[in-house]
Amino acid sequence: MMKLILTLGILVLAGGAAYVIGWSGIFEIKKISCLVDREKECSVEIRAELDKYLNKNLLTLRHSQIEKRVVTAERLAKSAKADLILPDSLKVNIVSRRALAAITTTENVSEQVEVDNDGVILGKSENGDELPRLVWPEIANWPIEKPVPQNIVRAAVISGLAGDRFQVQGIGKVESESTMVITLNFGEKIFLSLAKDPVEQLRLLQVVLNQVRIEGKLIQEIDLRFDRPVIR
Repeated sequence: MMKLILTLGILVLAGGAAYVIGWSGIFEIKKISCLVDREKECSVEIRAELDKYLNKNLLTLRHSQIEKRVVTAERLAKSAKADLILPDSLKVNIVSRRALAAITTTENVSEQVEVDNDGVILGKSENGDELPRLVWPEIANWPIEKPVPQNIVRAAVISGLAGDRFQVQGIGKVESESTMVITLNFGEKIFLSLAKDPVEQLRLLQVVLNQVRIEGKLIQEIDLRFDRPVIR
């Protein structure tokens, strides 16, 4: 008899808990806040996505589902953090993508677009002078919703690293699917592979430059696309 009473008591408590959690409305989401980089309000489109969680039971939701939904809806979001706060609040913070480089069709064209390290196009450049620049003619017709190829991302990385380490004349240029060219301050053209590691190629470039300067050689080109550097 005692076991029966205990079992019935547990069932009653479980039913009461289920009612509180699922049907009483105590833990329904009533407040939603959303910020980008903890300072700007989220876009209208993201707000509309999040508003779909209004009146949903907070205890039945998962952070990861909300975060995935936000990142899917917002192309410029690098990541999202969702916090479900008892009794009735949802807070979301979006971390936006950061520009890696500004790409233009030719060296003399001022209109540029920014891309991040995933190749995502962020829009027209507003701070192009502060970013590594890269010439890639195909950017003119590249769909904004489609990330640029990884070889172009690698070229952007090379442009940034080369600008930090060497005196560069003009800006880096993508000449083919596998090749880019930078020109150093004394006119030396450097051919680099877009299939090889950018850091290793520039380390090798520094070694070669040190050697030819020690030897007092005048050179026009250094080609790093092969197993061994070719100096002309």
